[in-house]
Amino acid sequence: MTKLSLQALNRATLDRQWLLERHDATALEAIEHLAGMQAQAPLAPYVGLWTRLTNFQPAELVKLLEDRQAVRGSLMRATIHLVSSRDFLAFRPLIQPRLDREIYQNITYGRHRLEGLDMDAVLQAGIDRMTESPATAVQLREYLGPLWPDRDPAALAHAVRCLLPTIQIPPRGIWNKGGNPTMTTADLWLNSPVTDKPSAEDLVLRYLAAYGPATVADAQTWSGLTHLTEIFDGLDLRTYTTPDSNRPLYDLPHIPLPPEDTEPPTRFLPEYDNLLLSHADRTRWIDTPPNPPRGPHQRLNPPQRPSQSPLETNQNHQVPSNPRDSPLHQPPPQRLAINRVRSPQPPNLHQPRSHPHAHPRRDLTNSTSPASRYGSAVGGGAPNTVDADETAAHFRIRLRAPRSAHPLIRRLIQLCDSQLHAAGGMPPACSRVWTRSTNEGVLDITCARRLVSRPRSC
Repeated sequence: MTKLSLQALNRATLDRQWLLERHDATALEAIEHLAGMQAQAPLAPYVGLWTRLTNFQPAELVKLLEDRQAVRGSLMRATIHLVSSRDFLAFRPLIQPRLDREIYQNITYGRHRLEGLDMDAVLQAGIDRMTESPATAVQLREYLGPLWPDRDPAALAHAVRCLLPTIQIPPRGIWNKGGNPTMTTADLWLNSPVTDKPSAEDLVLRYLAAYGPATVADAQTWSGLTHLTEIFDGLDLRTYTTPDSNRPLYDLPHIPLPPEDTEPPTRFLPEYDNLLLSHADRTRWIDTPPNPPRGPHQRLNPPQRPSQSPLETNQNHQVPSNPRDSPLHQPPPQRLAINRVRSPQPPNLHQPRSHPHAHPRRDLTNSTSPASRYGSAVGGGAPNTVDADETAAHFRIRLRAPRSAHPLIRRLIQLCDSQLHAAGGMPPACSRVWTRSTNEGVLDITCARRLVSRPRSC
């Protein structure tokens, strides 16, 4: 097998994603070429199309949605995607196993809440409600709850959303408009059922055309499906490998690779862009050194920073001292340099921890950091601070909410904090969160955290 350097792999995928240069194509052609665009944030596809197309205007995508040539619905990874109508009808039966897991293995809406339930009757009731008119999740709960009074209405509505080929209709996803997600079925909205002869081979080929070269694990990460190895083995594909791994990378044989030394531009990407969510191994974009194996009583030794990234062509790129200041941690939309970004050296967890207030702090009230963004949005612009020292972070958010909701907010913060510990391999002693309720109904949230290697999202 031909060996590809990470830089060659980086440039090849950027070329497939139409990010090396903008293309003179229609919005519908781009959506189908990309095999759909993540649309969990309703307006994100507008940014994704603008950064890939020469003359894109928001009105073009608005017309596609209103004319029902493009739709928004649950697809890959059980998340909302923008796809063409014909791709929705072709992809949805293939992705259904992932949506089944979303229902029957979901701790919040599934498992024991659905045991012994006549699911066919629930789905038929959902169809009957959406036949009357498109329905929001609240309206589905209000309709289904009285029919099954011993069941959780939210679990019933979630089952209808995932087990039926539901589509979120406009004005959701319309530029300069908005509204609650309102659902109907593909049969009602497109006057056509989903295909009864889905082709997993076509799905894999479409993935490789937009995200290749890629491994089987990459395709499974993108789609949320499992057991795709047999599909890859049955296709006539070109194979590559990288110097750091013997795992084969598959690609379409007729697509040439761009020159390895192609200079990539800087592109403006929306939140949740599939470019960053569609590969199990993201080292083609960023340095993500694997965590070393640990025993049950062995502490984590942080990985060492490489002296120089072989793929970093922009010599003027300044690596931030704080990992949360890197482009991948900024609230979207983000101006992300498409060249691979090198992670800063994680601090030594064995160093003694000092009190967060002992470090100089900088005002982030008008910055784009997550703490400032959410603090000013929901807390009325209260000042938020983050330590300048790279070994610790400290910020404060003032959240105005009814006092009855404060215990729930505290619990959510604790759960998210514990998930960050598990995702980043951090012992619990690396973080402290304080909360305090005031008589004015304001909840003060103060967080002090020792920054380590970049954690996964919780």
